[in-house]
Amino acid sequence: MPSFRLPAVLAAFAIAPSAYADVEHDKYLHAGISAVIASGVTTLAVDSPNRFWYGLGAGMAVGLAKEFADKRKTNGRFDSKDLLADLAGSLIGAYAADSLLRPAVFKQPTGYAYGVQLNIAFD
Repeated sequence: MPSFRLPAVLAAFAIAPSAYADVEHDKYLHAGISAVIASGVTTLAVDSPNRFWYGLGAGMAVGLAKEFADKRKTNGRFDSKDLLADLAGSLIGAYAADSLLRPAVFKQPTGYAYGVQLNIAFD
């Protein structure tokens, strides 16, 4: 069995039970808000090589602060599933923004070229 198949099979078995879990509307809000915050911070840090980590950290910091605020409420609790939704949203937002900001690299006969390559043909 190739080396990548075993982790993939184990991950599939680990994730399978959650596929049938009822996801509350709250989790979508956590993921969406975290994605917006992470992509915004990543975009603001456009000149930094660590912009992905800044965006991820900002999204998670806001999510963590929200969970601590929820815990302080009367009968409140710290929900780790909300934090997991924050992580998913932060990863998606930071990665999407970082991929759009990162220059594309194209191999040319004279070396590597950076930027966007457009091929337009009019017939």
